[in-house]
Amino acid sequence: MTASNAPRQTWSRGLLIRRRCYQAANRWKTAAPACSRALIAPRFLDIHRISDTHEHIGMIYFARVRAGTTTLAAEEHHDIRWCDSAELEALTPPISAAVRWYCQTALRELAASS
Repeated sequence: MTASNAPRQTWSRGLLIRRRCYQAANRWKTAAPACSRALIAPRFLDIHRISDTHEHIGMIYFARVRAGTTTLAAEEHHDIRWCDSAELEALTPPISAAVRWYCQTALRELAASS
């Protein structure tokens, strides 16, 4: 292995291991292999640009709180609170159109399922 192809071979070996785990998991539906864990699928996946050379993949989950209080992490955010649909439109600073759409969709879907 040379320095120029080392990362590719490492990536290919990892892909092969993941593929074998995937094949094994699909072959035996009742007993997942040790290399497999079930994950809860997000409601939405998106990809968004952070800079000209950097993108993030977002995994959006919807959830309900059963009890408790909200706690602000002041070093990360300036405010935290629950909002209804109308309050989302009046937030300052405003949230992005994408985040607003996810929030509105969550409110509609969670209201419909309660």
